[in-house]
Amino acid sequence: MDIENECDLVSDTPEMKEMLMGRIFKLLQGKLKFKAFGRNYFDPTKATERSGIQVWPGYKTTFKTFGNDFFLNIDTASKVLRKETVLDAIN
Repeated sequence: MDIENECDLVSDTPEMKEMLMGRIFKLLQGKLKFKAFGRNYFDPTKATERSGIQVWPGYKTTFKTFGNDFFLNIDTASKVLRKETVLDAIN
């Protein structure tokens, strides 16, 4: 992947930096074929399945700026999916 400088930031506020970094991570997660559920991203290619239930590994990223410092927090997450619908369970 090539990264090129398209333009300079007009505003150098902490909010603008957080927004820019969030956008960059969303683009990267899309390139990695991760699936978004809410604010979390999951990798369906690494899913494990047992008894009709799938577990997708994933993570959630958070960016914060404090003064001139920039912090990235990455938390692990798991998404549990059932192959059986509620209607199938009732019948």
